[in-house]
Amino acid sequence: MLPLLRHTFEKTLALLVLLLGVMVLCGLFGALHDQISYTVSPEYFTHFKFHQFHLLGPEPERLRVAAVGVLATWWMGIPIGATLGTIGLSARDARTMLRETLRAFVIVAAVSLIFGLGGLLWGIVTFQGTAPGVPPGWYLPLGGVQDLAAFLRAGAMHNASYLGGAAGTLVAAVLLARRITAQRRSPT
Repeated sequence: MLPLLRHTFEKTLALLVLLLGVMVLCGLFGALHDQISYTVSPEYFTHFKFHQFHLLGPEPERLRVAAVGVLATWWMGIPIGATLGTIGLSARDARTMLRETLRAFVIVAAVSLIFGLGGLLWGIVTFQGTAPGVPPGWYLPLGGVQDLAAFLRAGAMHNASYLGGAAGTLVAAVLLARRITAQRRSPT
């Protein structure tokens, strides 16, 4: 009975570590992602995101951009970590669970990045000129945006990245389940 209790405790601890770790990794992903989108459109932050997250202080803009990225994405670690961590619980042991689930998270991050860059590419193709068409329901600040096309491209990148997070979680979940199932079927 004691080995079973220890095994359960180790996996529960691994799940908690994964949840917290994936929230941190999602925040770091957001911080780096937003450095790219700030390069695409500083106005996306100065006219929208800084206001949305109440980051109007005197700190350097790049630092506030990183803070926006963390605040906007850390929470994605909850559904991603819960989904992948739950699947990871079926691994043989806590160490395998951690290793395989973190590998799966790398897949989520890669898919999110690919989707985000795809969204940026779509935005570049779609939003051209000084008065590009604005998709219905997209937020535009009331005044002062000088480069509307760049603003919309950054928005497309952000929207696509969230979609990539969802798609990446599904892809990673399937691959994680297959890897763990194959490992459990193989002899020690």
